[in-house]
Amino acid sequence: MTEEMNPVKKAISLVADGKNDIAINILMEALDHADWSVRSYAAQILGELGKITGESGNIPQDIMEKALDKMLNKMKSDPDGWVREAITKALGKIGRWSPAILKLAIPSLIDVLTKDEHDGARGSAANTIGTIGKISPDLVQDAINPLLSALQDEAWLVRYYAVYALGEITPNFPDVKNNTVSQIEEVCNDEDPGVRDIAKETLKKLTS
Repeated sequence: MTEEMNPVKKAISLVADGKNDIAINILMEALDHADWSVRSYAAQILGELGKITGESGNIPQDIMEKALDKMLNKMKSDPDGWVREAITKALGKIGRWSPAILKLAIPSLIDVLTKDEHDGARGSAANTIGTIGKISPDLVQDAINPLLSALQDEAWLVRYYAVYALGEITPNFPDVKNNTVSQIEEVCNDEDPGVRDIAKETLKKLTS
């Protein structure tokens, strides 16, 4: 695909020229592109622009909210797992800087965590929930039980990020802390060494 035909490259050029509003509209349209890689790339750039919005405030919030609505719809409906994963990652970038804007996204992220067939999408959803929870734990309280269930997920990546997210969220909710500690203790025997390591690190964090 030539640069002239690639809407994402066009949007990046517009961002360089300071035309963020136009770029976001192009990226939202690109989320419907026939090529899955273009849709994935568009989601990545929207995440970066969301990060810029949080850092500088130079993109109106209503525009980012419109983009967020489009991303949430695509996160539910896109047929390609890699695209859904890219969108969950993009939401994590936005959430790191503007967690409040993602309040309506939490139920959709929980749906991805519990129902998506793509391992990467489920893992990224857990990671993003943890990222938001680190800053605004009250927004993701409803995700605690789904995250506990995700400790039994068949994919190590999902178990890894479920442990991470619980470590960020549950210190703020003493009533679930003991149960979380008990379940993460079991994860310390996980077959995957990376999962075992983060489980041990998280236990230290929760019990110190």
